[in-house]
Amino acid sequence: MKPTKRQTGIVWAVALILTGLVILLSSFEVITITKNIYFYVAIAIIGVVFHVACFVNKPKRYNYLVPGGMFLIIAALFITFEYTNAISIDALWPIIILSVAFGMLEQKVFSKGTQGNWPTIIVIAIIGFFFLIQINLNFGIAFGILLILIGFLIVVKMSRRLSKAEKAADKSKDGVQSKPKDTPETQVDEFDEL
Repeated sequence: MKPTKRQTGIVWAVALILTGLVILLSSFEVITITKNIYFYVAIAIIGVVFHVACFVNKPKRYNYLVPGGMFLIIAALFITFEYTNAISIDALWPIIILSVAFGMLEQKVFSKGTQGNWPTIIVIAIIGFFFLIQINLNFGIAFGILLILIGFLIVVKMSRRLSKAEKAADKSKDGVQSKPKDTPETQVDEFDEL
């Protein structure tokens, strides 16, 4: 279904309102904006536009949340770099990988599980956290945590399979009871029907 002119107008109106709000707050010196920050704010506004476009459309287009979430996280990351000298991109670039997992997680949550898949979200998040830990700590710690997480996920998956198998076995025991053997009390006499 194509978005209507009204829906498209709402998306652009929200984008213009947010842009005007940022410029107005900068003019009143409520927030200080450096030259680079306008680019990062534009990235954040694009992320907000994707979110608005997702919820304005009928039916909702939850796939818009993936780039929307990515743009918001990346914009927040670069704005943080701009205003803090203690943090550098060399230490936190894996957050860009995590922004993909965040966008996919948004899609999965807001679609109530109908779109997206958990294995992809988990793998991307593990890769992002692995590099984040490895860069900020050391390889041994990062690799150890990665192995623990993988082992934990395997245990959880196996326990789910075991519990499902046990439930299925219980149902089969309850549902398929052995029929009583023909005893004199349960035997149906063919001549009784006549």
